[in-house]
This record gives sequence, C-alpha cells and structure tokens, in this order.
Amino acid sequence: MSAAPTQSPAPLPDDLKFEDALERLEEIVDEMETGDLALDDCLQHFETGMQLSKFCAERLKQTERKVEILMKNANADDAWQTFEGDDADDDEA
Repeated sequence: MSAAPTQSPAPLPDDLKFEDALERLEEIVDEMETGDLALDDCLQHFETGMQLSKFCAERLKQTERKVEILMKNANADDAWQTFEGDDADDDEA
C-alpha cells in the first residue's frame, strides 16, 4: 500500500518579514501541539514550519553579519580617530 503524495508547502512570499515568519511559525507550533491535526495536516504544518525556520535562521545570520561589519567599521573609525589624536599630541610637545 503506497502513501498518497503530500503537497509541498507553498513558497514563501518574497516580501515576507522576519517578524511575520516568526509569528506564523509560533502559530504552527501551537496548532501542532494541540494534537488535533490529522497526520497529513501535521506533516504539511511541519514542512511549512521547517521552511519558516530556515528563513528566520537565514535572516538572523544576515543581520548578524551586518552588525559585525558595522561594528568592525565603527572600531576601525575609533582606531583612526585615536591614531589622529596621538599625532596631534606629539606635534604639540
């Protein structure tokens, strides 16, 4: 007896925001935890949840990289300002 093929979850919208994805993921978890879903529905929810989880993880990783770059640039600017300040002190002496 072969199982009926399950439908793949719909692709995520291109304009999906992190907060909306996280909210939907939380809803899916809540719905699955009730235990009221049929097995096929539960599998569909699980697949959608995995998509959303991957999306959120990727967005967090992108944001983390941006923050690291901003911090590195800020530290480089601070080092440059400190270096310029050190030269000014040497010229006055």
